[in-house]
Amino acid sequence: MTKIIKSILVIVLCLISFFNVQAFAFEKNDIEVQDIFLSQDKINEILAKGNTYTAPERATGLIFDGAFSINNDYKLLQFVALMDCDPDVIRCGFEDIIVQRRASSSDSWSFYYQFDDDIVDYCSHSTIKAVTTVKGYEYRVICTLYAKKNFFSVQRIFVETNIIAW
Repeated sequence: MTKIIKSILVIVLCLISFFNVQAFAFEKNDIEVQDIFLSQDKINEILAKGNTYTAPERATGLIFDGAFSINNDYKLLQFVALMDCDPDVIRCGFEDIIVQRRASSSDSWSFYYQFDDDIVDYCSHSTIKAVTTVKGYEYRVICTLYAKKNFFSVQRIFVETNIIAW
């Protein structure tokens, strides 16, 4: 009896494998990532609205300072960040760059979009990223500043930008 059930199951699975089955995934067509270029004056203007990180006076960390901010330009959220590290740092950048949003009546943030990590083989780095947004929400970006001097010496600092609403 069990041989018959196993044989039937094998035959059914073989027949199923001959048919094409389409799986549908949810797509966020309203989210569009764009490459943008900003003038140095515009970058300075955006960074002036944001948050900064400065290492404590006697700190021996790899990351000296950083600045990060977001700006809304119509439906486009612009994320601008820069960081400066110890000259001995061989890799630095930004990890886990996540755009979050919340309704103005809410206290909790929810995931909206995640950019790819942006890490370079230098001791300082800056980045500009942009993504379309929807009105009626507050937005912020959270990320991790990353610096690596060698295999044993790595520093990560969690940061968040200013909040914009529109």
